[in-house]
Amino acid sequence: MNAPLPPPPDELLLEGPPKATWRWWEAAVVTLLGFVIGSVVSVPVFIALGGTSGGRMDGPGAAAAAATYLVLFATLLVWLRLAHQGWLRTIGWPARGARLREARFGIGWGLASQVGIWIVAFLVAVALSMISGREVEVPPQVDSSLTGWAVVSLVVYAVIMAPLAEELVFRGLLFHAVADHRGFWAGAIASAVPFGFIHVIPGPALGVSVLVSAMMINGVLWAWIHRRHRNLLVNIATHAAFNAVGVLFTLQTWGS
Repeated sequence: MNAPLPPPPDELLLEGPPKATWRWWEAAVVTLLGFVIGSVVSVPVFIALGGTSGGRMDGPGAAAAAATYLVLFATLLVWLRLAHQGWLRTIGWPARGARLREARFGIGWGLASQVGIWIVAFLVAVALSMISGREVEVPPQVDSSLTGWAVVSLVVYAVIMAPLAEELVFRGLLFHAVADHRGFWAGAIASAVPFGFIHVIPGPALGVSVLVSAMMINGVLWAWIHRRHRNLLVNIATHAAFNAVGVLFTLQTWGS
């Protein structure tokens, strides 16, 4: 009769995804570097497409933003591959057979997030209006005259590149850099605050404040989704679905 196997060591019982080996400031520096390089690369794209300085996202602006995010995403992948080879296990990626399921979960979360963000933005706008005594409206983020290739550029930027780059930066790198060592809420807030501020756009301060604060709350929710599902694919799908609804709503507004 075989002797019973000894119980596994405590460290094996507690084993899970490895903690982030990068620090928040390291991720921030590489992100800033990738963004600067991407911005320089995107300037010729912007000029070639006839871009001009303006407040709202237009066709050239969307194409340039997509190019910037592509370079940023590539820069982060190169850095992670060279300096932090276990990064994918840390942020999580579903097995082949689970990817479609996780993507479906993400689409559902994205649609739910859109409903939630409308409610949050409405409540924040009402509160600020009561405090200030003025009507508060969120300024439009996109030029209402986009057609043809400009719409395609917007879709590529908003539905593909922004979810990939922003989720890697905020829920992948910043969240884990803090949450893996200081707990969920610290990581959620540390990643949600800058996520909100990247949505600052030209416009009335109160209206912009509604947008920024709503996106910060969205950032906390998406950090919770990431912790719940333990993979970045669900967040990318969430972000893509969220932005797709916004693009479709904008297109419907144009066509009305």
